[in-house]
Amino acid sequence: MKASLKKDPMIGTFMKIPNSDVVHILAQAGFDFIICDMEHAQITENDMRSIVDASRISNIPLIIRYPDPNPGTLNRFLEMGVTGIQRPRVSTIGQVREFYNMMYFPPKGKRSFGNANFNAKYGEVSIQQHIENENQRLISIAQFESKDIEGSIEDYMEFIDVAFIGPVDLTIDLGCPGDYNNSAFLEKLKEIEDAARKTDTLLGAFAGNMNECKHYLEKGYQYIALSGDITLLKNSAKSLIAEVKRS
Repeated sequence: MKASLKKDPMIGTFMKIPNSDVVHILAQAGFDFIICDMEHAQITENDMRSIVDASRISNIPLIIRYPDPNPGTLNRFLEMGVTGIQRPRVSTIGQVREFYNMMYFPPKGKRSFGNANFNAKYGEVSIQQHIENENQRLISIAQFESKDIEGSIEDYMEFIDVAFIGPVDLTIDLGCPGDYNNSAFLEKLKEIEDAARKTDTLLGAFAGNMNECKHYLEKGYQYIALSGDITLLKNSAKSLIAEVKRS
């Protein structure tokens, strides 16, 4: 297990509010990691600098969920100091191979070298040492949430550290929105789980509530994204107001 995944299991959450205070609050609450959602939230590349700096101050791993990565933008995120990249809606082996090549320096991948950044101590770390450090610390996560996945799922595991289940999108794609007991969903889920366990790849999933979280924990999942900042804020506010109205 990589140093960035030092705890087993790890419980994180999604961040959709682009504010550094949110990072500090989630870290102080006790989450093990944060997934900054650049797929469904209004978070820009400009927002990322303060978010990454906040994660460094609070010493919490920061993952970016980033659709359709390109080498330039992805490299800038990595040089900011993010812990990993989570690519949604993976369905072809070419996607994960391309993603892997963007993330890692040769000989693992094809990432372009740059050392004018914090993790390289702005050039103080030797080229070879920086390459080794980066290739070791970064985490690659692929989201499986499509009914049609090209080829053998086991082949995907060579390029990722975590196989992450997106249960909502997967049920929607399978034609059974939100039905986690549907046979088609359970069959696809087992296919992904079996491939991950056979290749010793960590399993991850989104859990909307504590019951779902417990379910995945009991199945041996090690990387769980539990709820998100907006939902936590909404639920806390609703609970407080309901309590006031009952008093």
